[in-house]
Amino acid sequence: MRIVTLNTWKNEGDYRRRLQLMGDGLRKLAPDIVCLQECFAAEGFDTAGGLAAELGLVAHEASARRKVRRHQGRDLDSTSGLAILARTQGVADRLDLASHAADGERIAQRLDLEVEGRPLRILNLHLTHLRGADGLNPRPGALQGARIGEGPVGLTAIDHCVLHRPGPWRVAAALRGLDTPDAEGWYPSDHAAVGLDLA
Repeated sequence: MRIVTLNTWKNEGDYRRRLQLMGDGLRKLAPDIVCLQECFAAEGFDTAGGLAAELGLVAHEASARRKVRRHQGRDLDSTSGLAILARTQGVADRLDLASHAADGERIAQRLDLEVEGRPLRILNLHLTHLRGADGLNPRPGALQGARIGEGPVGLTAIDHCVLHRPGPWRVAAALRGLDTPDAEGWYPSDHAAVGLDLA
């Protein structure tokens, strides 16, 4: 079983191009489960739903961080939430996390699945970017940027997959993906994808 996590970077940058690159990159990874953060959704746009359809997965979405965002020359009422895409339907729940006025609403998402007769609980988190005492992230880090030459240098991992209370599951391999730019230098997101193969 392959689990991948990816921060989709809302509707920033060249959204149409990035959405295509995300779909292409995830299809190559062939994940069974995808945890997505910053999933842009507005009238006529649904990052998580679009990726789920392209990958043949079921979308379990949890909207959050509602506000008006500029998109393709229009102001749209939109959300930037979480989603777990999976091969099967599961029991999903949204959990409120501690939030800070300077950062906005933070949530977690839980999905309970049965996989080959074995239980598997997936927890999808998107923690704050705030530093210092107000921050919730375990450590700060850098991103890959939207395009070659536009991002920070000296990348630090800020996205993680953790196997906790594994029961019958074990980590067979760790992976990183969606970190190769297209011919014009664009990345699918300002975050690379990371993942685990479980056995």
